Amino acid sequence: MSVVYFKDRLCDIEEVQIAPSNRAFRFSDGVFEAVKVYKSAPLFWAYHQLRLWEALETMSIRPTLSIHGLGEIVTQVMEANPEMEHGMLRIMVYRSGGGKYIPESNDSELYIEFTPSSDLVYPHPVEEKRAVLYDEIPLPIHFLGNHKTLNKAIHVQAGIFAKRKDCNEAFLVNQDGAIAEAISSSIFVLKDGALQTPPLSAGGLNGTIRKAMFELSASLSIRIIEKEVYPETLNDATEIWTTNAGTGISAVSFYNDRSYGTEMANQIQKKLIAKAISSAQDFRETQP
Repeated sequence: MSVVYFKDRLCDIEEVQIAPSNRAFRFSDGVFEAVKVYKSAPLFWAYHQLRLWEALETMSIRPTLSIHGLGEIVTQVMEANPEMEHGMLRIMVYRSGGGKYIPESNDSELYIEFTPSSDLVYPHPVEEKRAVLYDEIPLPIHFLGNHKTLNKAIHVQAGIFAKRKDCNEAFLVNQDGAIAEAISSSIFVLKDGALQTPPLSAGGLNGTIRKAMFELSASLSIRIIEKEVYPETLNDATEIWTTNAGTGISAVSFYNDRSYGTEMANQIQKKLIAKAISSAQDFRETQP
């Protein structure tokens, strides 16, 4: 039985009770982070905590802890689950209190759970995916799309659509017809000697591995540019990648009746793994 953090204490996960009035349950009124853990330390913690705090400010939700305090709680969750060294943390911060569309409070509650997984930092060779374009419900273009809010209804529909097409990934388009992101990932397209990724103004998530990729760019043999990616952009691409906190870089090896390469994705994944391990050490050094 795993130990989680709920509201203000550690407890067994079976003790968690969500009231029907919970605003996360009723209105998806909150934000979350999915954080990879390797050897009991979160990877790229600095990116995750900054994005979480920016999202809370945007949503006018008041955190109950400081950034440093949240790191201490994460350490407590890891120590309470000593048999689980590797996996994914899910951190949810949601608005507490009642009310309907006008909340009664901007205070918050916190929930953190840990799910174990393999002992890999990120897979190498990279995971390969079969992708499809999902344009039935376009993503709206606004700043909320850059934040990891609890409302992921369009992404769920894209996942259902991909499964029907015997695929495990989908590219989501925005209201202008440009690709904004994948189901749970940012997208990078290797084309004409450069990596293209949609700008945040396209409405996609400000991904943590997306940020790490830009920081890695100085040491890469290829430049990264923010540029609108349209479905036709993929037709003559050399490689297509998706990036997220769980798997680092994944390669789309099949899309629109065409196969794509993975060579560059595997090269860059090695550098990303090294950077991720370094970030875990950075977290350990901040803890008492």
